[in-house]
Amino acid sequence: MKYKDYNIENFIMDDFFIQWVKCPNENNRHFWEKWLEQHPEKRETVMQAVTMINSIHYQDKAVMDAGKKSILTLSDGSKVYLNSASEISYFSEFDDSLRVVKLSGEAFFKVQKEARPFVVETEQTKIIVLGTSFNVNQQENGALSVALMTGKVRIKDDKGQQMSLEPSEMIIRDKQGTILKTSFDPLYITGWKDKVLVFKRNSFQEVKEKVENWFGIKIKLQGKTDVKMTYSGIYKDENLENVLSGIFLSSELTYQIKD
Repeated sequence: MKYKDYNIENFIMDDFFIQWVKCPNENNRHFWEKWLEQHPEKRETVMQAVTMINSIHYQDKAVMDAGKKSILTLSDGSKVYLNSASEISYFSEFDDSLRVVKLSGEAFFKVQKEARPFVVETEQTKIIVLGTSFNVNQQENGALSVALMTGKVRIKDDKGQQMSLEPSEMIIRDKQGTILKTSFDPLYITGWKDKVLVFKRNSFQEVKEKVENWFGIKIKLQGKTDVKMTYSGIYKDENLENVLSGIFLSSELTYQIKD
């Protein structure tokens, strides 16, 4: 899409435009000043976009400690299920033309449908929707997954790659930036919001990391484990000991809980 065809939403999602507003330099300042001279009919739209970008400062913040999950209701009525060890920043009251939240970690969104776009910003990606339900998992190493339950979302990363998702579709971006679109198992991806812990042919290392994050604990391993071992199982609102019992006994390993 060319800049002359941009609306406010397009401008506020454009990295080069944001750079001009937030961090002007000789290069971007020259480009946008000259472009505005050539397209005076877009000046009002541009100025509105500039005002919106400058107004974005995240006022409210929710941080989930390890092992804790929470449900938040935003000012527009949208609901956010925040997973453990995750953080979300958002407006107490959204702008008249845009709803923006910033996510680190994992959350499930049920977005109220209305005219204002709803944008989820992660470290390297923007996810744009109107009314929909979807799961976002932004990992510390830069890997990202977005799974769509209902509605439609558009995803744009900092490299300019864009992709749309239909219901039951999921994108996975690894830490190198490679993107894969696939289907997904809803229980495996979103079961956490309903306190359902799901393992599906996970390696022992994946099981260890998932249990640590779920319960906010650290698992120390002694001895060797079979690198080819995988584990599958479903636990509905179970305590730590019952989960460990199921995992370790089926794996012919022993465990001990301290403190």
